[in-house]
Amino acid sequence: MKQFQELSFQELEEVQGGVITLTIGTAVLVGWKAVAAYGAAATVAGGTLGLGVYNGYRGR
Repeated sequence: MKQFQELSFQELEEVQGGVITLTIGTAVLVGWKAVAAYGAAATVAGGTLGLGVYNGYRGR
């Protein structure tokens, strides 16, 4: 049995009337909290990419 359902991008993120909302599971982040979550995700993704490039360059 499939326990999780795939959500479309539109279901995960909505921009309504200039207010940014982000839904993760049952938690809904609105406004500056949603922006902070996006910023944290971008920081983690950038760090992961940088570490991958570094390790690839070093031959690990």
